[in-house]
Amino acid sequence: MVKRDNADSVGDDMPKQQARARDVLGHYRAIGPPGAFGAAMIERDLREAEEAMASGDIVRIVRAYAALKEIK
Repeated sequence: MVKRDNADSVGDDMPKQQARARDVLGHYRAIGPPGAFGAAMIERDLREAEEAMASGDIVRIVRAYAALKEIK
Protein backbone atom coordinates (compact mmCIF):
# COMPACT_ATOMS: atom_id res chain seq x y z
CA MET A 1 0.00 0.00 0.00
CA VAL A 2 1.34 3.40 -0.95
CA LYS A 3 0.91 6.12 1.62
CA ARG A 4 0.68 9.67 0.39
CA ASP A 5 2.90 12.12 2.25
CA ASN A 6 0.00 14.31 3.33
CA ALA A 7 -2.44 11.51 4.17
CA ASP A 8 -3.06 10.46 7.74
CA SER A 9 -4.58 7.15 8.70
CA VAL A 10 -7.77 7.11 10.74
CA GLY A 11 -5.67 6.08 13.74
CA ASP A 12 -3.38 9.08 13.27
CA ASP A 13 -6.16 11.56 12.56
CA MET A 14 -8.70 10.40 15.17
CA PRO A 15 -7.01 12.25 18.08
CA LYS A 16 -6.87 15.40 15.94
CA GLN A 17 -10.58 15.12 15.15
CA GLN A 18 -11.38 14.51 18.81
CA ALA A 19 -9.43 17.62 19.81
CA ARG A 20 -11.16 19.66 17.11
CA ALA A 21 -14.56 18.39 18.26
CA ARG A 22 -13.74 19.33 21.86
CA ASP A 23 -12.83 22.83 20.66
CA VAL A 24 -16.14 23.15 18.81
CA LEU A 25 -17.92 21.77 21.89
CA GLY A 26 -16.52 24.67 23.89
CA HIS A 27 -18.13 27.11 21.45
CA TYR A 28 -21.50 25.38 21.74
CA ARG A 29 -21.28 25.47 25.54
CA ALA A 30 -20.37 29.16 25.44
CA ILE A 31 -23.61 29.91 23.59
CA GLY A 32 -25.54 28.77 26.64
CA PRO A 33 -29.01 27.19 26.48
CA PRO A 34 -29.38 27.63 22.70
CA GLY A 35 -26.23 25.53 22.20
CA ALA A 36 -27.23 22.76 24.61
CA PHE A 37 -28.63 20.38 22.00
CA GLY A 38 -25.58 20.74 19.74
CA ALA A 39 -23.28 20.27 22.73
CA ALA A 40 -25.12 17.09 23.72
CA MET A 41 -24.74 15.68 20.20
CA ILE A 42 -21.00 16.47 20.13
CA GLU A 43 -20.55 14.90 23.57
CA ARG A 44 -22.33 11.78 22.30
CA ASP A 45 -20.05 11.59 19.25
CA LEU A 46 -16.93 12.08 21.39
CA ARG A 47 -18.05 9.36 23.80
CA GLU A 48 -18.70 6.98 20.90
CA ALA A 49 -15.27 7.75 19.40
CA GLU A 50 -13.55 6.96 22.70
CA GLU A 51 -15.50 3.74 23.15
CA ALA A 52 -14.91 2.71 19.53
CA MET A 53 -11.16 3.20 19.85
CA ALA A 54 -11.12 1.19 23.08
CA SER A 55 -13.14 -1.62 21.48
CA GLY A 56 -10.80 -2.02 18.50
CA ASP A 57 -13.82 -2.57 16.22
CA ILE A 58 -12.62 -1.03 12.95
CA VAL A 59 -16.12 -0.52 11.53
CA ARG A 60 -17.19 1.29 14.69
CA ILE A 61 -14.00 3.36 14.63
CA VAL A 62 -14.52 4.44 11.03
CA ARG A 63 -18.15 5.40 11.74
CA ALA A 64 -17.14 7.40 14.80
CA TYR A 65 -14.37 9.08 12.82
CA ALA A 66 -16.82 10.05 10.08
CA ALA A 67 -19.20 11.50 12.69
CA LEU A 68 -16.41 13.60 14.21
CA LYS A 69 -15.40 14.93 10.79
CA GLU A 70 -18.99 16.14 10.25
CA ILE A 71 -19.00 18.32 13.37
CA LYS A 72 -19.14 21.99 12.46
